[in-house]
Amino acid sequence: MEGKRVGKFKMKDKKIVLLIIFFLVVSFFYYEIYISYQNIQINNYSIQTNNKIHSKIKFVVIGDLHNNKFGNENEVLLYDIENQKPEFILIAGDMLNNDSSSSESVVSLIKNLTKIAPVYYALGNHELDYIKNKDKKAKDEIVDNLFEKYNLDKKVKNYYPFQLSGGMARKVLLCTALASNSKVIIADEPTPGLDEESLNEVLKDFRKVADSGCSILMI
Repeated sequence: MEGKRVGKFKMKDKKIVLLIIFFLVVSFFYYEIYISYQNIQINNYSIQTNNKIHSKIKFVVIGDLHNNKFGNENEVLLYDIENQKPEFILIAGDMLNNDSSSSESVVSLIKNLTKIAPVYYALGNHELDYIKNKDKKAKDEIVDNLFEKYNLDKKVKNYYPFQLSGGMARKVLLCTALASNSKVIIADEPTPGLDEESLNEVLKDFRKVADSGCSILMI
């Protein structure tokens, strides 16, 4: 019995030790990530070009800021970059996050960087996702406004076609077409089933869309 108890205690001790090691490793990586976002690290590299470029060129590459700031207006970062005296600046992407509420800080940083040297910006996956999310939010807002205009409840967006009446279905299709920024709209009997107020609004909106350069074919 004593041998079994000793064995159990040893197993518990091993688990505790492993948990402590795991916690220390996670804490270390978290600390390293935190430090990397609080301090600027400058690395210098020399690149050989096989004599294709006959003079020395100095440039700065920055990236992965993820909306982080070094100073209220990134003045610390700007100071360090200016001290490098680059001939141009390359931005390697991910300067903000895909769910960032605004790109204002990044735009401000780029404007200030252009005062130091020419800037070339390669979009990262976070910028591409940010643009997609922003476009989606803008379209959702347009659709919500159109739904309100045509007296459609917002929850109708989640309805299946069979849940819509004839008039509701036409209104939903009209809102979709008007929010799509399409170059051509083919409207097959878009007005039957609409009340007089909605009918007038539809004709006004079609007129606005047509005046903006969209071709509308009504059948």
